[in-house]
Amino acid sequence: MFQPRLLVLVGNGVSIAANPNLALDRLTERFLARHNADAGLNHLLDSLDIPREEARRDFERVIGGVEAAEAVIRAFMELSEASPISAVREAGALLDDAGVPDAVRHVYYAYCSEVLHAIGELTRQNIAPSVLRFGEWLNSMHEWHGQTAIFTLNYDVLLERMLINADILGLAGRLTDYFSGLPDRQREIELVPGEPAVVAKLFTPTDPPDRPVRLHHLHGCLTHFHELDTGNVLKVDSALVRDLGVYQRFGDGDTGGFLPAVILGSQKARKVTDWPFEFAFEALREALRSADVIAIAGYSFRDEAVNIYLRNAVARRAGRRWIVIDQRDADDSQKFERRVVSVLPDTDIEWCLDGLQGELPQVR
Repeated sequence: MFQPRLLVLVGNGVSIAANPNLALDRLTERFLARHNADAGLNHLLDSLDIPREEARRDFERVIGGVEAAEAVIRAFMELSEASPISAVREAGALLDDAGVPDAVRHVYYAYCSEVLHAIGELTRQNIAPSVLRFGEWLNSMHEWHGQTAIFTLNYDVLLERMLINADILGLAGRLTDYFSGLPDRQREIELVPGEPAVVAKLFTPTDPPDRPVRLHHLHGCLTHFHELDTGNVLKVDSALVRDLGVYQRFGDGDTGGFLPAVILGSQKARKVTDWPFEFAFEALREALRSADVIAIAGYSFRDEAVNIYLRNAVARRAGRRWIVIDQRDADDSQKFERRVVSVLPDTDIEWCLDGLQGELPQVR
């Protein structure tokens, strides 16, 4: 069994250090600017049970609202089938015949695709020196501890660029992300209908390569896709995803037999039990049991599905090293520290709140 001594959890703060436009509020502003004249979306924002300005800073709340609308419609349809009132039964049948839930699902995927496409475009630029410096620190920490599990909450390919594609840290030969690319674990697929087939690597968590560094995307990645017929998850090169305009096609409803393998929107605590995310979260649970050092960089401590695992890790074992790296100004640092401590009570935390450009923790 793989038992890492070092666990590194990476949140969106690291991606923001690479490109400030990947900040949640900026992504949301960009998304909403494209839909400024969309009366339906504005009505949805008004109906969400959160302050309007807060909704406008968090595209996941917006997308979650669309997702919730579909759930309400489907629930009404189920209830209408058993209603003693014929008009209610007829209304439910009409929604079914018109494909209304599927239409709402299309809007959901259109919004998801638009945001994921924006993230893909924004991660094409050169990697910032501060992020490279963080990568070098991570590499040194790995050399010290020998076995490392890296978990990212981000949809972008920043870590894959650093660790695999460009191999900036020289770790590619010692790392697996469970898409090995062996001949029997890759296929040619028509990701976009009518376009040439592309090579895709099959997600294969069984019998993984015996490598000391393992990378997990807890919420998926914009290069990962569900094959609807088989349930398989496949990874496609990010350049191909961009060149084929995959997310623009998805947004237009031209999905073929694939959909993005990401957790986006609401109900994250439930979605993490779906494949393949359940594997990544189980790996997180196991790594939190074995790790002597847990380094958390750029994570807001607002994802309850992740926080549950962190709280359990604190309760199960004391005396290990906890590191929290983030960019916080003086006004925000105390509020952030209180939020972290509420998740990691009774722990001796090493705080590094000057960002990736600040003094990083001692390698040990």
